[in-house]
Amino acid sequence: MNDELKALSEMDQLTGLYNRRKIETHLYSEFTRYIRHKEVFSIILFYIDNFKSINDKYDHSIGDFLLKELGTLLKNI
Repeated sequence: MNDELKALSEMDQLTGLYNRRKIETHLYSEFTRYIRHKEVFSIILFYIDNFKSINDKYDHSIGDFLLKELGTLLKNI
């Protein structure tokens, strides 16, 4: 039960990707490890231009579909 609650608190329910809180915690951990050990790490940032206009023009169900597809693509990298 605790593992399920932890997973729910860390994952975005729509995409299945880590949520912002989990990502921020992980980035802080990686950055402090970099400071201590000078180990290299990378960050990939995605931004969907005009995403709000997609939701406004085509409905939120289309926007949700696009986010799910992006989540699937990112999980397979």
